[in-house]
This record gives sequence, C-alpha cells and structure tokens, in this order.
Amino acid sequence: MAESRQFYLVARCGELRLAIPVALLREVLEADSVAWTEGDSCLGGLIVWQGRSLFAQPLSQLPGWRQSHEGHCRHLLVVEADRALHGLLVDDIVGIFPAEGFILHDVPEILRSPDLLYGRLAVRNAEVMVVCGRNFFAGFAEAGGST
Repeated sequence: MAESRQFYLVARCGELRLAIPVALLREVLEADSVAWTEGDSCLGGLIVWQGRSLFAQPLSQLPGWRQSHEGHCRHLLVVEADRALHGLLVDDIVGIFPAEGFILHDVPEILRSPDLLYGRLAVRNAEVMVVCGRNFFAGFAEAGGST
C-alpha cells in the first residue's frame, strides 16, 4: 500500500504564520463572499456553510492572541477536527507545501500554559509558525470557535 503524502496549508494572521494540515481542511473561502447571518469578516460570527451553522472567528478574538493579530481576515478556513466544524479567519494564504519541508518542534516546557492552544511549532525556510492540528482546534472549540 502506498503512503499518502502529507501537506500543510500555510496562512498568515498579522505577523503570525500558521501551518494547518491539509487533511483537516474542508474549504477555503474569500471572507467577503460569505453570507454572514451574524457578525462580519472582521470580528467573526455565524455563517451557514453547506446547510450547517458555523461560528467563524479570527485569532484576535481568542484569549491571549489579540497582540499577535491585527490583520484583515481575507479568507475563511473551514476545518473539521474530531467531527466538529471550525471557522478560522486568516489574512492571507501563503501556500500549500509538503510536510517534508517542515521541521516540527514541541513548544518548550517553559513557554507552555494551560490556556495555550498549540503544542507544536514548525520551521520552514527559517520561518517559525504555529502548527494548528487537531489539538489546536479542540482548544479553539473550547474558546468558542466551532459548532
């Protein structure tokens, strides 16, 4: 049986870079093209995506992330992790890259805290980014970013 290659979508939120496993992505939308039932692409809110209500928000609306993000939220990433849908607003899509091009590191113990949503960092071409895998989105859901 042939192994399937893994890829990361790299997105930008302000100065912060995110690496999101492509296997978790369900759709990437232009935030301005979304019909918001509540809220907007700047602050987040509710949309209907494929007949399901979905709460979408930028990182700036999560506890502890405000300083790292002062962007424009041009794209909405619809992600499914552990059978829950999540809507994450990001400024830009940098691209999709093979996982072999990333060096992954656990967050150093001294930097960990109970409310930290991520546990891994990735380095690609001398750029450090937050890995937004299943654990990230589980914490994102607890902070109010899923349905």
